[in-house]
Amino acid sequence: HYWPCDKSAFQMYLHEPVDIALLLISLSPIVIVRAIFYTLLLSCLCIPWPPDEHQIVQFILAFKGLAVFTDGCGRMVYGLLAYYYCIRAGTCAEGGTPGSQVGAWTVFFDLYQEILVWCVCF
Repeated sequence: HYWPCDKSAFQMYLHEPVDIALLLISLSPIVIVRAIFYTLLLSCLCIPWPPDEHQIVQFILAFKGLAVFTDGCGRMVYGLLAYYYCIRAGTCAEGGTPGSQVGAWTVFFDLYQEILVWCVCF
């Protein structure tokens, strides 16, 4: 249901509420939500029989392509706004730079996502 072979991207994501919900989950800026979603998606691809090469390439392209938007662009905008408000309020020197307190769980799930993609390759 997630990647039908007879529909384009616009036909998949704009017609059914289930597809819209799956798209919004995959675009989530929360690392743990994306990690769980792509783990479940990979398990659905692998459970009945091994996925073919097209499914593996589609999984990697979707995973890394959406990571550019959610991790890259999302964190860039967050950092830009955090520094802007820090400078406007004059509190940058007191509590450290914005985003310097990255949690251990965030680092763990970021590494887990990278390991997940490498496991798909082999």
